[in-house]
Amino acid sequence: MRVVPLYVLTEYSMFQSSCKIAQIVEAAADNHFTHLAITDEGNLHGALKFYQACKKARIEPIIGLKLKYRNEQESDYLLLYAMNNSGYFNLMQLASLAKFNDGLVEWEQLLASARDLIAVIPGAESSLFYELQNRRFAKVEKLKQTFPYLYLGLSLNETESPWFEIIEQAAQKINLPLVALHGARFLKPEDKEVYQVLKAIKSGVLTPLSQEETDLFYYSAEDYQKRFAGKEEMLRNTEKIASLCRVDISFHTFHMPEFATDLDSDDYLQSLCLKGLSKRLSLTKKEHLYETYRERLIHELSIIKKMGYSDYFLIVWDFVKYAKNEGIYVGPGRGSAPASLVSYCLGITQIDPLEYGLLFERFLNPERITMPDIDIDFPDDARDTVIKYVGEKYGQNRVAQICTFGTFQLKSSLREAAKILKLPETRLNELLKIVGNSDESMESILASNSRLKSLTETYPDIAQVINLASKLEGLPRTVSTHAAGIVITKENLLNYTPLDKGMNGIYQTQYEASDLEALGLLKMDFLSLKNLSNIKKTLDLIQKDYPSFAIPNDFQDFKTFRMLSKGWTTGVFQLESAGMRKMLMELGVNRFSDLTLALALYRPGPLEMVPQVVARKKGKEPLTYLHPDLEPILKETYGTLVYQEQILLIARKFAGYTLGQADVLRRAVSKKNREILEKERLPFVQAASRRGYEKAVAEEIYDYIVRFADYGFNKAHSVAYAMVAYETAYLKANFPQYYLAALMSTVIGSESSLETYLQEAKQFKVRVVPPDINLSSDQFTVEKDRIRFPLNGVFGITKVKAEQILAERKNGAFVSFEDGVIRLKKILPENLIENLIFSGAFDAFGLTKKTMVEQMPSIISRSEYSFMKDYDLIKPTFSDIEYPFGTLLEKEKRMLGVNLQYNIFDQFNHLYQNRRYTKIAMTKPGKTVEVLGILTRLNLITTKNNEQMAFGIIKDDSGEIDVTIFPSTFKQYQLAVGMLIAIRGRIEERKGKNQLLAELINVNIGGNYESTML
Repeated sequence: MRVVPLYVLTEYSMFQSSCKIAQIVEAAADNHFTHLAITDEGNLHGALKFYQACKKARIEPIIGLKLKYRNEQESDYLLLYAMNNSGYFNLMQLASLAKFNDGLVEWEQLLASARDLIAVIPGAESSLFYELQNRRFAKVEKLKQTFPYLYLGLSLNETESPWFEIIEQAAQKINLPLVALHGARFLKPEDKEVYQVLKAIKSGVLTPLSQEETDLFYYSAEDYQKRFAGKEEMLRNTEKIASLCRVDISFHTFHMPEFATDLDSDDYLQSLCLKGLSKRLSLTKKEHLYETYRERLIHELSIIKKMGYSDYFLIVWDFVKYAKNEGIYVGPGRGSAPASLVSYCLGITQIDPLEYGLLFERFLNPERITMPDIDIDFPDDARDTVIKYVGEKYGQNRVAQICTFGTFQLKSSLREAAKILKLPETRLNELLKIVGNSDESMESILASNSRLKSLTETYPDIAQVINLASKLEGLPRTVSTHAAGIVITKENLLNYTPLDKGMNGIYQTQYEASDLEALGLLKMDFLSLKNLSNIKKTLDLIQKDYPSFAIPNDFQDFKTFRMLSKGWTTGVFQLESAGMRKMLMELGVNRFSDLTLALALYRPGPLEMVPQVVARKKGKEPLTYLHPDLEPILKETYGTLVYQEQILLIARKFAGYTLGQADVLRRAVSKKNREILEKERLPFVQAASRRGYEKAVAEEIYDYIVRFADYGFNKAHSVAYAMVAYETAYLKANFPQYYLAALMSTVIGSESSLETYLQEAKQFKVRVVPPDINLSSDQFTVEKDRIRFPLNGVFGITKVKAEQILAERKNGAFVSFEDGVIRLKKILPENLIENLIFSGAFDAFGLTKKTMVEQMPSIISRSEYSFMKDYDLIKPTFSDIEYPFGTLLEKEKRMLGVNLQYNIFDQFNHLYQNRRYTKIAMTKPGKTVEVLGILTRLNLITTKNNEQMAFGIIKDDSGEIDVTIFPSTFKQYQLAVGMLIAIRGRIEERKGKNQLLAELINVNIGGNYESTML
């Protein structure tokens, strides 16, 4: 007799089950089950993955749902199964309603979506079980009228209870068939601890499992036969239910969205593109090339039309146009989309693909049908505005954000398992130290790490924790929103996916991105890029002073490339890392193509080519080519194959491939599959031979392609991001005060980041001045060649408080310290007014901070009597006495996070002037220097000779540098973090950064810096 498991909760019933879909399907195949059902509670997150896994294993999937519904103010449970596609649609409807309504649906909603669904009452989990037990039939009869196929499911426990006979008779009385129903919450009996842990994490309390709960493992066919022996009719009914269920989901059709119903998308797209082309060529003075561009444009449009993607391009054009009309700074492009002239003509991208030699077939290949993929970067503070527009334009039922799942990661799995099993903290720390930040699975680490293996063999409790953690690892624990993905459909979303509550009035899918793509739905990525926000904020600041300013688009600015070639790239998009700085300096970046090349090379693998590229650029090594015909293709990258587009051009040149065929070849050989490599070799060599190349040359060229295929980088993306990098670099090099003010506004409250940008400001001779109660805003602002600190940069002054101060200032400037205190006391408590004093916000009134702090309470007290006749005659008494320098230094640092007016290094200016000390920022490799600074980090290590040495960081007001202190030097001094010290030593370069090798240390400069601040 065949049996069908009908009540399986998967991993997507979070904290209720540890059954992974792949595992239950594999177990079903091992048991020769012909059908299998899942019934996750209140969601269909796993339904599509389950469907595909079953089909692959040749098992018929039954899509089910455990649903909580409310009838007459009482909630109850029901198991529902889709009989066909109509039933599947209704399940998606009900799962969506459950998500919208905190996990349950109303009776009326259940009635409206009951068609083509089989319903099973889940035994004692339902109040209807007890209604039957007490021979009350009304509610069950009502349900029977709604669901023609209604069953009462009973577990093994319930069939063995004293009430079974009564239940059986009651069911027979109303012709309600019984069905064997075993709830599965974990895969094997030994997995019960995982289920117990999940319950404990959810409830916060570890409780023993009941006898019934220990039986909630995934039954085999034999388990069903043995445990339900004598209940053959109940087992047969599992098969009967299964025979009624068949859902067919299509995965072979693309479901493209529709831009508008009242126009011909192909014609409209072409007319927009031709207008855009004329405008682009006019602006760039390329009208004489019109026919060349038009030919490429018509070629692209024909492919887009043939593939049915015109609506897609129009949709992207529309929301990009909306963003630009709203003043939102849109990125120039990303990925392979900049290779499209259509995108350029529509204003979707800002890169002329012909100028940069970008190939449309790398973006959209007619030889390899895939969904188009235009990802757009928006400023991080404007992305949601564009998504909201798209949602409103195409309607709530056609636009949704995409769900994603937070899962138990390696470390969190270990911590949860250790907590439940009460593993001593020392042992847990040892485990966490071993796994580190590895992205491997627990199983892989255990197989390769001898130390971990030894611990599991020595300590049974560690072995138990690792076993449990490995089973927790990867289980979903939260539902969240995809960082960028939006799905847009032509028809109602519920034709394809169940929905969930989303944000900003836009639904969220219950299926994740990979499921939606499998269904043929179009995912669009609306990405947020903080650097675009920085560019926009900088432009806004500049245009206040220079209204007509725009960044020149010739990408030839001398100051910009001089700055890049010196490695001054803090705050410059994609170019901040030490390794990238080193490469820029070595390469001597002096043109835009070098910047594009640098972005393409700075990856594992291609980095090995950098020394050769540098040598060739500087003329230290000749440019050589395997064949003269490679020179036009590889010349821009100094004879080195760097870009994927170069592979396509080589295949076209030597083998006569179309660009589409060449891209198929590139993708195939990049996988390094030996069988594929050999399969592709012969056609290539034969085609090259027919074009007049010798067989040996053709073989050599093919091997050359294979060698570099997986190194090749997408040139379109490199050009696009080089453009963003250039724009940020241009602004920093030419308008440093504006650009740094914009950067600083993004890091208000972060002392370390603020300190970094403050050092940059000093390097560019831009002065950052303290806040001023009459001049400061709630952002860093520019005053000619200096930057003004904002009010909300002061400790304790929130953005809301700053806005209240600014609102008060609109009533008139603060004319004196007394006026300021009196007007601000209704907004700020005394301690926050004191914070403003120490920040320097009242310095313009010419009083010492000490007298302002001392007079503030009396000013506030006297203001209570302002109604008195002689009030104006009572004036506060101000003295010229000020706090000690150490106090002012410490207070400013505490209020602002940095020191602007009070600098401990100022008292040593005479020593810098006579060149005894060197500023850290001015140190150069190979020189012996003496630097003065604060020791901010000190890590001690013991050498193989059992001697102590240290690695540290020393910092002055120009920057910081790594310090290495060898044993012979270290043992002479008592060092501690916070000390102001002078170090004499040699500067060396290591991994692209300068480091100081200490020889002599002077610890008697000025005691401990931190102690002077108290």
